[in-house]
Amino acid sequence: MAGKKIKLNTRVSGSSLMEVLVAMILLLIVFGIAMMIFANIARTSVNTLELQARSFAEKELEHVKIERSFTPEQTETDSMTINREVSFLPKQPGMVEVNIRVTDRQQKQLAEIKEQIRADETH
Repeated sequence: MAGKKIKLNTRVSGSSLMEVLVAMILLLIVFGIAMMIFANIARTSVNTLELQARSFAEKELEHVKIERSFTPEQTETDSMTINREVSFLPKQPGMVEVNIRVTDRQQKQLAEIKEQIRADETH
């Protein structure tokens, strides 16, 4: 540019309206596809809160197995509530069904574990 002289009153070649519209439509299609891919990945990826809730539920189940504490209990953490429900099975004496459910503050269920444990078993 430094060595070129500027010519006044000359026409500069540019894109026609049709070319600009085609380019805009192609960009719109590409960005639309990219948004669909991003939304699909964001929707199907595992939520870190759900992973943390699953970990809390597994720890609570291990606590029940070790401590042999077969009583219903509700525990609050910073962002979650851990509900432990215990039911003795009438058709299977000596067996206890433990249901651990982890919910968030809006009562949306994040994780649930159900397991049957022998109540009369010692460690």
